Amino acid sequence: MQLTTLRPVFEHAGPYVTVHADVGRTDEHGLDRLDAICTTARHALEHRGVDPDRIALVEERLREQPGMAGEANRTIVLAEDDVVLDETLPGPSGWGEEIEVAALPELGPWLLAADGGCRFAVVLADREGADVEVYDVPGGPPTARDELHGETRDISKVAPGDWAQKQYQRRAENVWHGNAELVAQRVRELVDEHDLRFVALAGDERARSEIGHILDDPMIRPVTAGGRGAGASREALDEELERLVAEYAAHDVADLMQRMERGLATGSGVAAGAEAVLEALARAEVEAVVADVRAAHDQTVDPHDYPGLALPAGAADAGPLPLDDVLLAAAAMTGAECVSLPEDRMDGEPVRALLRWDMAD
Repeated sequence: MQLTTLRPVFEHAGPYVTVHADVGRTDEHGLDRLDAICTTARHALEHRGVDPDRIALVEERLREQPGMAGEANRTIVLAEDDVVLDETLPGPSGWGEEIEVAALPELGPWLLAADGGCRFAVVLADREGADVEVYDVPGGPPTARDELHGETRDISKVAPGDWAQKQYQRRAENVWHGNAELVAQRVRELVDEHDLRFVALAGDERARSEIGHILDDPMIRPVTAGGRGAGASREALDEELERLVAEYAAHDVADLMQRMERGLATGSGVAAGAEAVLEALARAEVEAVVADVRAAHDQTVDPHDYPGLALPAGAADAGPLPLDDVLLAAAAMTGAECVSLPEDRMDGEPVRALLRWDMAD
């Protein structure tokens, strides 16, 4: 996945305070669990000598409403007395609670939660306009939202048999088309502004048809679930969005693995093993890092052994650090992607990289 969200994090100097915790409130015991998490975080950070004001800031963020129903996991990173990352993602973390103070933030749990997502838009259309929402993950809060209201005069056709029936029907169809043009134009703008992977087009059947015809783009994915009106099923729409995101994620992983297999077969364009990948990252040669994040977290590496590795101030001389933290930082700072896959999908090799170019060529 793209690490655009993380790039600003590494523009700050450490040490970093990282807290990763499940914050969903799925039952009546949710607040009790949150109290326990905050107590654990406070004691752990006090033990590490973190300033009380920074501890209070972490607790304040943890206690904020997650902004989504069901299970949710939150990653908070502080650096230079400021919050540099605060992101809540739906679902369980799959990693467990983490509280750390180190030269690099511990973002393996964030990657596992966020990996496989993609930025997309949902258009809930009717004949007057549409609600347009941009998401990073299904079920999460929208990162952008617009309500588009077009022309409403003569928007309804008259009953059959009226003496002016054809005239009013033509006017209504012109209004529908004009409103669809309004929505289509805003969708084009959002695609450019947010680098969207796809646009889910839901709502009124006639409006969907008009907007889809105007846009005429394969990234437009019509869905029958959901709508703009009261009573429309959001649950069914979210299930359809999850299916679409999973479809795109599976396609991306398959494409990446095919490219890696071709590179390994030809001996070009792929780095295999932690040492080779870190050397390639130091040359800003990497297009995408593929790693078993859990396995990489159990390994340490001294960044000082890889001159030129792009890391925040102080990290290069901090001594041995978890391999996954170094990989994520260097990838984000050089514009590379990062994908987490289990080791068994990479023939037992926990770290590989697809290269932009190959210095060995």
